[in-house]
Amino acid sequence: MKDTINQTIKQIGASLYGVETLEAITYRDGEFKYQLPDYTRDVLSVKVTDPNWVDDVTFLRNWAFDKNAPASVSSTGKAVYLYDDWIGGGIDLTVTVSRDPAPLVNDDDDFTDTFLPESASDLPVLGAAARLLSTSDSYDLQTRSVEANTLNANSRNTTPAQDQSKYLQALFMQRMDEERLRLLNTTNNRSRYMDGGMSPRPFLGWTR
Repeated sequence: MKDTINQTIKQIGASLYGVETLEAITYRDGEFKYQLPDYTRDVLSVKVTDPNWVDDVTFLRNWAFDKNAPASVSSTGKAVYLYDDWIGGGIDLTVTVSRDPAPLVNDDDDFTDTFLPESASDLPVLGAAARLLSTSDSYDLQTRSVEANTLNANSRNTTPAQDQSKYLQALFMQRMDEERLRLLNTTNNRSRYMDGGMSPRPFLGWTR
């Protein structure tokens, strides 16, 4: 059952992505590139917080994501480059990324461990149920005698298991479309400059 659920989670990952806020790192003066995990698909936002002013939160607007970073920059091949020149040493950086959904490993793992949105928690169940019904019905057909299959070849309709599997698969795909639209509407990349540092310097209080 766990394997089937994880296969479904992998299938879901072709249309949806997980969202993870990485552990905060401290900005180092003169350092503008930072390595990201290999499972990173894109950078959604880069937030800065001054430890001396914890309520003063700003989202950077001048950064770039490199998904093919050279080994000299990142051992994972993923990196983010920061071009805002007003930030100084000691500032905490918090990067939120879109990522591949994580499989469930332990029996007590929760759906949140996949990093998929909680509203999509029904998707693995629907997809796995459709797979299992289809597989069980296929096995049943294979175990019938050749003679019985031959006699019924022209009259056999779809089985209840096949009908239920098709229904669940259609519902699964419908829910997938709904969740994809919801995810894109709620986690799109924040507005930012796209020219690699040539835009005017953004003001500190751009957003809170």
